[in-house]
Amino acid sequence: VGFMKAKSHFVMDIDDCMLQSDAAMVCADALRAFLRTSGVKGITQLMVRTAFGTGEVMAVLEADKKEIPQMEKLVEMLDDAVYSLSCDEEGDPETDTPAYSLESVALIHKGKCHIIAGKPTINEEIITEDDRSLTFEVSPQSFYQVNPEQMERLYDKAAEYAELKGGETVLDLYCGAGTIGLWLLEELRKKDPEAFEKTRVIGIESVKPAVLDANRNSVINGFINTRYICGKAEEE
Repeated sequence: VGFMKAKSHFVMDIDDCMLQSDAAMVCADALRAFLRTSGVKGITQLMVRTAFGTGEVMAVLEADKKEIPQMEKLVEMLDDAVYSLSCDEEGDPETDTPAYSLESVALIHKGKCHIIAGKPTINEEIITEDDRSLTFEVSPQSFYQVNPEQMERLYDKAAEYAELKGGETVLDLYCGAGTIGLWLLEELRKKDPEAFEKTRVIGIESVKPAVLDANRNSVINGFINTRYICGKAEEE
């Protein structure tokens, strides 16, 4: 948990990182404390997903063994750490930040994912200034943009360049959880419902859990003009 020292495999310990969410930093602190006090070895990576719209947090551990000793203790420490960020049950009204809650802890071993505690997915809600609204479910092995504010700018720029008029087939390659294709459809649905009904999205992704996420997200947001394929974009 830290930065790799230049030209080495040595991990430099860090106390804070301005690029990470608060939830990621407190989870890193909790894992660091757990490793120091428990003597447990074999955990090789920690990934933290933070849903900024809902406050839901997912901690994904990668390990070189399927069973990690004292896992219940680690889950408790992670949960306490995330809970400590919440100012109260309603979140912070001044910054419109929801209260954080650890909703899922997963362990990945040899490419297979095991849910240790909580739910298999977390929910994220994106509401734009022009009242577009999308909800996404994201699982541990699925790709999702980590910076929602920049994600909106990035996807809006893609929509600007695409200049969808209606009737097109949008290819969402390496689609992850399906976010960018659904974003384009939502913008078109808001701007021109008739053109939206004539447009479809085909997403291709090689990670099966991500394809399942994309299909669920399409249904959650009320889209029927989508199709998601599990395979390599270069071959499909």
